[in-house]
Amino acid sequence: AAGVVTRAADVANAYDDVPCVLEGHLVEKLPQRKDRYVFRDDSGSVVVEIEDETFGHLTVTPQTRIRIVGQVEWSSKRPNEVEVEGLAILDEEPRP
Repeated sequence: AAGVVTRAADVANAYDDVPCVLEGHLVEKLPQRKDRYVFRDDSGSVVVEIEDETFGHLTVTPQTRIRIVGQVEWSSKRPNEVEVEGLAILDEEPRP
């Protein structure tokens, strides 16, 4: 789809409110930043904002492959983030 960000690396240069559909992993929760997580895919990583209601009853670990749907949140003070509106589990990767 034209105008939709599909790679974490592309969030940095995207405009405010551009739609995002990203597939990858949440690799860590950021301390001292409410609802903020580091999301990583093959292109790189980006900070995403996911409120508790968005998680619902889902359990997501760094091994869980997920799809997040949201929009770019631009800021002059820090790198762009993604405000997540929806989250789906794609699969659980086996641990080595």
